Amino acid sequence: MKNTSEYYLLPGTLSVFLNDSYVSKTGVFGVGTGDTFRCTLGMDTSIQVSNALTETSGVSAPSSFVEQYTTTTYVSTTTLRNRHTGDYPVNIIERSSIPVASNEDWRIRVFLKGPEGLATAEDGVEVDLGRRDGIKVKWGIDQEQTKNGKNGGKFIWYGTISPGEEVVLVSEWDVRAPVDTEWRIKSE
Repeated sequence: MKNTSEYYLLPGTLSVFLNDSYVSKTGVFGVGTGDTFRCTLGMDTSIQVSNALTETSGVSAPSSFVEQYTTTTYVSTTTLRNRHTGDYPVNIIERSSIPVASNEDWRIRVFLKGPEGLATAEDGVEVDLGRRDGIKVKWGIDQEQTKNGKNGGKFIWYGTISPGEEVVLVSEWDVRAPVDTEWRIKSE
């Protein structure tokens, strides 16, 4: 937003109203005349978001030379739809993550399979997925929620959704562990 008034905006709490209805409360720092600032204006109800997580498991064939492993494949699908009409594209930032294997048992491994190209990318480097909708992805290092980037398994999808359009973001990873090992995904 831009302070187009002739007054300096004092730091403090800002209440957001839309069509005479309360939407949310946010905070602002001091903003000079003509300066721009960021603040949350509340939830946009014209943006629809859904998420699904599927998992499938398989066990490797027994062998006298190699330890038997269970591989569990996870697929996370996030669908975002811009239900606005007219000329109202929406910029999106979607923060995602995959689990990271701990150092407690080096035999448990996590392999990122998609989005393609992210596994080999460096922290903060944009990966152009070659999508028609222009959505890109990168390991996050710029926000508190994603500051650990690749080491923390945290990444960011971003781009623009045109009015009436839908984008589908799919990430996929395998967790491989010996069949006799118990493991679980812990949330932060």
